[in-house]
Amino acid sequence: MADQRPQAFVEADAHFHQGIAAASQNTALAVVLQSVRALLRVWVDRSVHSPDHACRARDEHTAVLDAITARDPQGAAEAMAAHMATASRRVLSAHAESHEN
Repeated sequence: MADQRPQAFVEADAHFHQGIAAASQNTALAVVLQSVRALLRVWVDRSVHSPDHACRARDEHTAVLDAITARDPQGAAEAMAAHMATASRRVLSAHAESHEN
């Protein structure tokens, strides 16, 4: 990964999700994403603790983008669901670790 600074990753992650919402032309999705943007940034910031986590999230983003580019809505939905599942596990793991220390 060219830029492994956590804040740069948090910003890139936010732009990726905002871009997906904008491209979808789904006003409800864009409004919800805008409403929770600050929370999402905190979530990503707390869950991405290593270059490995950032690379994994980047690979998940690539899978989503590839499916969208291929005009494969089922593939995009599955890739996004997989991304959200692993992101959720990273957040829960980071939360558990912070309470152990």
